[in-house]
Amino acid sequence: MASSFLRSGLLFAALAAAGTTVTSAGRAEPGDEALSFARALFVQAERDEDAGHWADARARLEQVAKMKLTAGVRYHIALCDEHLGRVATALAGFTAARDEAIAENAQDVLRLVGQETSPLVARVPRLSIRVSPAVAGTHVTLDGAVVPPEQIGATVPVDPGLHRVEATAPGRAPTRMEVTLNERDVTFLDVVLQPTAVPETTGSRAAGADAALAPHPPPASQAGPNLVAPVVMTAAAIALAGAGVGAYLAAGAAHDDAVEQCKQSYTFAPDACDSLKQPVRTWDWLAAGAWAGAAVSATVAVVLWVQKSGPARTGSGQLVFGPGSIGAIGSF
Repeated sequence: MASSFLRSGLLFAALAAAGTTVTSAGRAEPGDEALSFARALFVQAERDEDAGHWADARARLEQVAKMKLTAGVRYHIALCDEHLGRVATALAGFTAARDEAIAENAQDVLRLVGQETSPLVARVPRLSIRVSPAVAGTHVTLDGAVVPPEQIGATVPVDPGLHRVEATAPGRAPTRMEVTLNERDVTFLDVVLQPTAVPETTGSRAAGADAALAPHPPPASQAGPNLVAPVVMTAAAIALAGAGVGAYLAAGAAHDDAVEQCKQSYTFAPDACDSLKQPVRTWDWLAAGAWAGAAVSATVAVVLWVQKSGPARTGSGQLVFGPGSIGAIGSF
């Protein structure tokens, strides 16, 4: 009850000062109307504070402050800021109310400010904006407000919440950062200024054009054809073709031997000639397989030789062996 009475005393004291100011202009009737209006705003602001409607109370107090900004009005605005979570703004408001109360000798305001300021100091978050490298002409803003050069690197109180920092400097790219602070936080924000791209001059463009027109050696991957793959495939084709010829000759020799043996053993064992055919068939299959492999290898070798003699292209391929078959798959 005592606190409510004291607040009311502060409000009406401020109203009296506001009324005196208006009346001193020589317009008694408008001064009375302004005083009545301000008193009504004060009363409603007090009700809003008691109901916890701090935003509404602050809005009404701002209207009163436009008529007369006294220590009591400053105190109540700061009290609203404190309850709205703007602890840094509230601390600055209480400090201003204290200074003005000293000037006005408003002892009631001084007592209230002392009660609010002490526990509030520890709740205020603090932010230190550190800019590197140090460049002459650096311009830093915090939430759109210019940060004085002497405050760059210093720890300053800020309200909790999201804050935007922008920094510019001659020859450096603009830097924008965001940081969120909670009550009691102490945050160091490092802003690094990056060099801007050097504009291209006429001379550098001409030099670049000459360099573009000058002959350049081909990349290492294109400096000379890689002959390993086509040479290997060509050698494989020759080797398989030779193996096929050898298998074919071996099949012929086996066939001749089988014929002679069959003539000698036919009278004694009529089925002996059938067993003598198997070696001949085996050599024939080996000869056919070797020639098929030689054909595939030769085809791949031709494709690879064509690739090396034409424009550079990428390709892949592999030989596939199966029971009684050989083939190649891939893209060239």
